[in-house]
Amino acid sequence: DGGVDLLEPCAKPGAWGCDCQSDTECDSASCVPGPDGHRCALSCAQGCPPGWRCASLTGNQEAITDLCIPVHAALCRPCETDADCEQGGDPSARCIEHATGAGFYCGAHCDAMSPCPTDYECVELAEEDAISTSQCAPTDGAQCACNGLASDEEASTSCSLTNLHGSCWGTRTCGETGLSDCSAQTPGAEVCDGIDNNCDGETDEALGTLSCGQGVCETTLDACTGGVPAQCEPDVQSGETDETCNGLDDDCDGETDEELGSLSCGIGLCKTSVPACSQGGPNDCEPLFQPGEITESCNGIDDDCDGETDEGLTDCD
Repeated sequence: DGGVDLLEPCAKPGAWGCDCQSDTECDSASCVPGPDGHRCALSCAQGCPPGWRCASLTGNQEAITDLCIPVHAALCRPCETDADCEQGGDPSARCIEHATGAGFYCGAHCDAMSPCPTDYECVELAEEDAISTSQCAPTDGAQCACNGLASDEEASTSCSLTNLHGSCWGTRTCGETGLSDCSAQTPGAEVCDGIDNNCDGETDEALGTLSCGQGVCETTLDACTGGVPAQCEPDVQSGETDETCNGLDDDCDGETDEELGSLSCGIGLCKTSVPACSQGGPNDCEPLFQPGEITESCNGIDDDCDGETDEGLTDCD
């Protein structure tokens, strides 16, 4: 029928199944993506070879042509959006996130008439507004690999590494050796190095403060500044300031208002001594007894605090 052998791809240059880079290389004037790279398409008029399906495609002149194209050309292709998956000729293919941060990969519409290939299963997506919620995905959560088309196009996807410290994002790319490892850094505890170690969008955060010195010499500063661990040095050195009566440790020796002397007031039995500083302020001296409050007696003491001892006592020798 029409001289086309549906079981022999690329029977002659430009025939269906031949490698191609542009439409001009193909008898059908259509170079379409396939799992192993771009291939020349075939008109649906003769029927489609095994592994190919009939699809209505829009050409350069916006004319719609029914052509046989390879099935599942973009299946498991690393992707960022649904548009990356539609290039395989399946407008209902979705860009699906795979578990454990492995990345996003193209699915393919599946139903009773369009079963998934070997090692793939038909899964239901949770998105209600999707064109097709039934998509082919690797069986039992297996990871996708790069097919020839994805490697030729160096298709890439975002990916992540996650542990107890957080999640860091990177990329995976298809190349000659297959799918690369995720380029994301391994999340770690935040340290003072100018790097966002736990990938939370902040750098050197929550590293606390350092304190040094005591009294008025005490200094507190951020433990990390500009990605460099801080070195704490008191703004005022110990002994640089004399102690004064102000409730502060002015000389930074761990004591407050010490060695400021005492005050004395009164005479005789009324004489009283108190610290010169009390509760951060100058103290007031008040005799324990007022002059004349105690009657003079014969005891060698100025009991009535008048500056004389045992005065006016007739019976005291």
